[in-house]
Order: sequence, then C-alpha cells, then structure tokens
Amino acid sequence: MYSYIKCNNCGYDLSGPELLSNAVDTSMFNSSALHSDLSVLELSQKSQDDIVCPFCGQKGNWSF
Repeated sequence: MYSYIKCNNCGYDLSGPELLSNAVDTSMFNSSALHSDLSVLELSQKSQDDIVCPFCGQKGNWSF
C-alpha cells in the first residue's frame, strides 16, 4: 500500500490515518479471516479510481 497520494485537481495530500480511512474498503473486511494486518490492507484497498478527495470531491484523479 502506498504511504500518501496527491489529488491532481486541488493538490490535497492524503496520508496517514486519513489515507487509510479513504483508501480501504471496510466492507471487504471479514474479522474471522486469519490474515496479517498488511495482507488485510492489501486485499481491501480501493482502486485509485474509487477514492474521492475529501477537500474538492474529485474522484479518481490521484498521483503517487
């Protein structure tokens, strides 16, 4: 998983807990699965096209 992403529309940087809350699809998480934290993050990571900028609302316009 990447450590930060930048909105190409407004320049807003997503990083840390804010990145995790916007880039991880929690509906895919199953608490009964026996996986490491890293593999859970990799498996439940949203596509770049599905992440919405919390500042300007642009969807899917990110660079790494």
